[in-house]
Amino acid sequence: MTTFLTSADLLIFLAEADPYPDPLTIELSMFVYTVIAFLVLLFILTKFAWKPIAKLLDERADKIEGQIEEARRIKNLAEQRVKEYEEKIAVVHKEIEELKDAARKQGEELKQQLEQKGREEVEEMRQRASKEIDLMVNKARGELREIVAGLALEAAERITEKSLADEDHKRLAEETIMQLGGLETRR
Repeated sequence: MTTFLTSADLLIFLAEADPYPDPLTIELSMFVYTVIAFLVLLFILTKFAWKPIAKLLDERADKIEGQIEEARRIKNLAEQRVKEYEEKIAVVHKEIEELKDAARKQGEELKQQLEQKGREEVEEMRQRASKEIDLMVNKARGELREIVAGLALEAAERITEKSLADEDHKRLAEETIMQLGGLETRR
């Protein structure tokens, strides 16, 4: 004979049960039911839930490990690029210093060239001025000779009170100029 518990039987059982059971006493039937329920639940979880959960945990662990490996790879790549950029920066700094040195050198050479050119131009201007002065002095001497010759002729005409012919006039002027030229070379 099988006995089924009805809802009325359950209510009677609960009413007869002690409302305040002693927590330190172990009821064997309740203990057996709890262990059986736990084992059934453990079997169901192991059979149906543990493998998918373990698979998900393994996949998650693999994913995290892959992300860590990717992060290491990216970090190494970043460190390598930083090193490359630092090397490039060092090369650029060196090139900048070389360019500065070259610019300083070119500036110094240009300065020296300009100074030399300035000295040459000043010397050239001095020489031209000296030539111009010599030409002016010679021109002034020539004009002075002509004036002196003219004055000498006038004085000679007055003294002799006669007018000389053009030919005599030229000859007398040339003689006077020669005499004046001879006096200047003696000085």
